[in-house]
Parts: sequence; C-alpha cells; structure tokens
Amino acid sequence: MKLNACQVEAAKLNEKFYQLTDVRGLYLEISASGQNTGAINGDGKKL
Repeated sequence: MKLNACQVEAAKLNEKFYQLTDVRGLYLEISASGQNTGAINGDGKKL
C-alpha cells in the first residue's frame, strides 16, 4: 500500500502528537479526530 504525501505527513504529525500528549491521554482524541482520513472526521473532536 502506497502512502501519498499527505498521509506521510499526517503519520509524522500523529507520531509527534502522540509523544507530546501521551501523558495526558489526548492522543486518543487526536487519532480519533480523522487526521489521517476524512472518513471519521468529527469523531472525538471537542473543539
């Protein structure tokens, strides 16, 4: 499976966010917010 540039960047961001917010548990919300796919966009967002 090939990743396009957007997906690669999103994966890198996900990794950074995961590391930054690991202690607070926010990575669950970030990964559920549809950063990698628009399909679940809105799920888990509390903005």
